[in-house]
Amino acid sequence: VLVEPLMKNTPFMWFILNGLAFVAFGTLCRRAFRAMTFNAQGVITLKETVNRKLDMQNLNKYLLRKGNAITTEEHVTAQSNELVSVSWIEPDKREWGYFSSRITLH
Repeated sequence: VLVEPLMKNTPFMWFILNGLAFVAFGTLCRRAFRAMTFNAQGVITLKETVNRKLDMQNLNKYLLRKGNAITTEEHVTAQSNELVSVSWIEPDKREWGYFSSRITLH
């Protein structure tokens, strides 16, 4: 009902409205694809080796503060060494760019 008089009386206005609708749809698609791309980027794994003496007492205190956040703990005895891996998920997302990081110490 509104389209016919709009097209006959002001054809350039119809072109402008179509252009605006096209730009709005393109912007919506662009934002949706950017969000999907960001979410599909996957996991970033960072491995860092620090060869220094470690104060086990302070490490144990730190791990006790993690408490319920600790997800796995592995003990492997090889020859005369005992290898321990501890993993936890950081509870405060704000410190890690609004994503809970999983940290593993070997």
